[in-house]
Amino acid sequence: GGGGKKPLPAKGSAAECKQSQRNAANARERARMRVLSKAFSRLKTSLPWVPPDTKLSKLDTLRLASSYIAHLRQLLQEDRYENGYVHPVNLTWPFVVSGRPDSDTKEVSAANRLCGTTA
Repeated sequence: GGGGKKPLPAKGSAAECKQSQRNAANARERARMRVLSKAFSRLKTSLPWVPPDTKLSKLDTLRLASSYIAHLRQLLQEDRYENGYVHPVNLTWPFVVSGRPDSDTKEVSAANRLCGTTA
């Protein structure tokens, strides 16, 4: 708002209404933070090298998760080049699938359909 404080009404009904709205907003914010904390907790348990009892900040959790995703992406890229298995190679939707050069055409097109591509 702008300016100084207004005097409270004698009965307090406007102040009570404002306090009730504030309490409701606080409750919504607490619920939002609980959901967010639970999501970060689940994310932390998805990181294989972090012991369950380790305290991590949200920022550290995001950094480790990002690093783990980059690691998995690298494994997929290496696997693609070494083994030629059919799996997503660009890792963004819609996935682009690359198969072995000697693979059966039906197998590749079935994999393309499963991954949402039409190529």
